[in-house]
Amino acid sequence: MLDLCSGNGEAVLSLDERCRPDSLILTAKFPAQIVLPDRRFVYDTVSRDALRDDFPVRHMRTMFNAWHHFSLQEQRTLLQKHGPDGLLVAEVLEPDALTFLRVGLASTLLQVLLCPFVKPFRPLRIFFTWFIPVNIV
Repeated sequence: MLDLCSGNGEAVLSLDERCRPDSLILTAKFPAQIVLPDRRFVYDTVSRDALRDDFPVRHMRTMFNAWHHFSLQEQRTLLQKHGPDGLLVAEVLEPDALTFLRVGLASTLLQVLLCPFVKPFRPLRIFFTWFIPVNIV
């Protein structure tokens, strides 16, 4: 199985042991430096763009917690490109207090704190993050 847009791999690796495949290749546009808990799994350290790159190996493809990052047109492109090999898309967020807290922090507090460090620096970004926070309006 080939996991697209794996990020740090947490979503696919958190699957119950009964659901895990016999072999798994994790890919990402911005690969992370992680140690996988199982030798059956491989993290491809080469940057792989699910929209543009070819994946010559014919595997069932999965995408965990990444679908929402793509526009409607990009989602259509992904379905056309990867659908024929089999594509499972799953947004796996548990509805609990910890998930709510993590999403809330990432979408609000961390945006405010990290905004000045985003390159290239733009004064409008500071304005719309600090003075008119668009994600709260």
